[in-house]
Amino acid sequence: DLGAFEDRLAALLEKHAVGLLALGNPSYPERLAVLTDPPPLLYVRGSIADLGRPLLAGVGSRKASRYGLDAVRALVPGLVEAGLGLVSGLARGIDAEVHRATLAAGGRTVAVLGCGIGTVYPPEHTELADAVANQGAVISEFPIDHGPLSANFPRRNRVISGLGLGVVVFEAALRSGSLVTAYQALHQNREVFAVPRSMFDRDRQGTNALLSRGAKLVTTVEHILEELTPLGLVTREPERPNKELLVPTLTSDQALVIECLDPERAVTLDQVVNSSGLSPEAALAALLELSLVGVVVETKGARYLKSNR
Repeated sequence: DLGAFEDRLAALLEKHAVGLLALGNPSYPERLAVLTDPPPLLYVRGSIADLGRPLLAGVGSRKASRYGLDAVRALVPGLVEAGLGLVSGLARGIDAEVHRATLAAGGRTVAVLGCGIGTVYPPEHTELADAVANQGAVISEFPIDHGPLSANFPRRNRVISGLGLGVVVFEAALRSGSLVTAYQALHQNREVFAVPRSMFDRDRQGTNALLSRGAKLVTTVEHILEELTPLGLVTREPERPNKELLVPTLTSDQALVIECLDPERAVTLDQVVNSSGLSPEAALAALLELSLVGVVVETKGARYLKSNR
């Protein structure tokens, strides 16, 4: 009966230290409330106030590459410094790194679950969920003991994008939940940002697909802040000139290519191949990656210089 249900719910909420937030409550986050399909009820573990602060969603591949993880670690501290919290999905790979990098930078972070808040999925992120709840919030729209069903995650993704002023996709395959989140953000009139990828990385062309459809290219924090600063919700103006590189550490191929370049004398791809010992494909991929973050400048005639920046 209803009384028994209420007693069981109250016991579960107390057991998991969870609060309930209903649509229409003054504390319900406004950015979710204005969606066409807002969650009628949110289960919240942690700080309800953090749901209403300026947030940016950060998502990406579960099978994260070093490049994707480095991009998260390079960008998140500056976003935190600017007064933004980060929201993601506690999934393996990029999502988890977004939470960890935010926590490490002393920022506030929100994890949106695709299951009930009484279950942590994936289970190896139990300690991470605890840390997020202590420095932000873990939330779900699903009943407290609801399992992680595959149909839950697209619904979860609309909450991730809905809470944010925008979404940064750090890396993604062409068919992925991260792109679903980005397209939902577009429908919610949110900003969409994407970190570019080498044309040779065939398994992670999702961000390039977003860029071809008008997403904002991101290789530095300032690329994000210059879009959000006019909204009056960040505390730091974009810096110019821009000196923050996307990738804090070089791959072995990139290091070899850098050794072949000079800021005064432009060289061809063939010269880089001969000097580095790399294959043409590997050398070109490294040159493109380095040019995207401003370390290499491509001149007329497909020649390359080391940047003076």
